[in-house]
Amino acid sequence: MTDFFSIKRRIIFVDDEPFVLQGLQRTLRGMRDEWEMEFVDSGFKALAAMKERRFDIIVSDMRMPEMNGAQLLNEVMKHHPRTIRLILSGNADKDLILQCVGATHQFLAKPCDLEALKLTIRRVSNLESSLQNDAIRTIVARLTRVPSIPSLYLEIVEKLQSADVMLEEIGTLISRDMGMTANILKLVNSAFFGMPRRISDTTEAAKFLGLETIKTLILSIEAFSQFENSELGGLSLKGIWDHSLRTAAFARSIAISSADRKLADEAFVAGLLHDIGKIVLAANQSKTYPTVLNMVKSQQIQLWEAERLVFCVDH
Repeated sequence: MTDFFSIKRRIIFVDDEPFVLQGLQRTLRGMRDEWEMEFVDSGFKALAAMKERRFDIIVSDMRMPEMNGAQLLNEVMKHHPRTIRLILSGNADKDLILQCVGATHQFLAKPCDLEALKLTIRRVSNLESSLQNDAIRTIVARLTRVPSIPSLYLEIVEKLQSADVMLEEIGTLISRDMGMTANILKLVNSAFFGMPRRISDTTEAAKFLGLETIKTLILSIEAFSQFENSELGGLSLKGIWDHSLRTAAFARSIAISSADRKLADEAFVAGLLHDIGKIVLAANQSKTYPTVLNMVKSQQIQLWEAERLVFCVDH
């Protein structure tokens, strides 16, 4: 059997508008050396083609008669879980988007810029280097719950593109989110950071910790909070958060004592996010994950060893 990600990517494009399909064929002609492409005008034709041969990626329009993009990608997820699923959707498609949140790996705005489409397909194609084994490919393709990047984080990243950005601006931006402000100040004033005095606002926090660390805290707090009401198969969200925070603080302290600030920031990021995979795996395999925890206790083995025995992959 050929490898899932063949050297020449096989991609199927689905859209009921003939002019759109013709435009895609014309504009993507230059990609024929990299991609083997097929263009069909309905979800039924797409599924028929996928029964005949394996496709690495499917790119579907959202609004189509008989079978819309949400229905199509849900079918693809069930019957072809290894296929990467992308959907083109407009602003009016909010209800349909909710129907395919779990079945879609990425949403692209319609009309979609050609370069953005090419970049996205290239990026998902490059998963090959990270997904070398069938078990990993299958479990990643079936994920329906993954943490998303918070809008506040994106706003701060955008602000930081400016050469003359002021700490006060970042502090003001964070302070608009009362929940995030409270969480950051609670963490900054905890024993993990050993501040010389109590920090009272987010601008002060950015001054003492640095913007990179603040960015990471925002990203991590939001990533963890997205799973607060999730069934995690017996895994303790608070336990993982506390452990990750301790790891991040220790890693940062070690790096500060022996290297530059940038490496210390990166060490903090790595420490804070190093176990996020446990949560993602448990949230997506909540019915099976208790088996993993029981094996850890009964067989006295490491968590990652139990995960491999049950899922053939680990966090």
